[in-house]
Amino acid sequence: MLLKAGTELSFLLDHGYPRDSSITFVSNHYQFTERQRLLLARGISGHSKAAARRFKKIEFSKLAGQTLLIDGFNEIIPLEVALNRALIIFAQDGAIRDLAGLSGTYHPIEETPRAIELLLRIGNQGHVKGMHFYLDAPVSNSGRLAHLITEIGDRYSFTVNAELVPSADRALKGLSYVASNDSAVIDHAVSWISLDAYAVQYAKPLWSLDVRNC
Repeated sequence: MLLKAGTELSFLLDHGYPRDSSITFVSNHYQFTERQRLLLARGISGHSKAAARRFKKIEFSKLAGQTLLIDGFNEIIPLEVALNRALIIFAQDGAIRDLAGLSGTYHPIEETPRAIELLLRIGNQGHVKGMHFYLDAPVSNSGRLAHLITEIGDRYSFTVNAELVPSADRALKGLSYVASNDSAVIDHAVSWISLDAYAVQYAKPLWSLDVRNC
């Protein structure tokens, strides 16, 4: 039912209907819960928008020798969710998203070091030159997470940094080799990649829903 609803929502978006009202219309038709509505909102972008985002998506083979600029919370949290066996969405635009969200409050959990390790492992496999994490300073425990990232990063041969910024979204705007799953960041980046899309293979077994073909 969710996949059918995703296809219908994608049709509406591709034909120029407003996003919010389209999500409400389709969700009301199927009497979806709030979590099901959120899944549609985060997973479905419409074929046109998805194609535009995929056009800027970096192939894994192109990472060698590059420094990745990473939307820290946005890349770490989906892997924490996956490692917790909670729902992960393979979104229409090629990103991976969760239903957890970030509301200004964050606490590292048992899975956090493993999530960071998975991201760095993918960077290592891609032979990157470095990985620079941007973390939103106003979010609680951002400094603690930055310290954890650099501590784990010291075990790798490439450079790993973590920087606290007022807004990761603004810091990454207009840049290349951005790692993020955030649609706003992706839309304003010159080029992007979802490291989670590669790292999540090491978080199996997964509870996931794939809406890429809706």
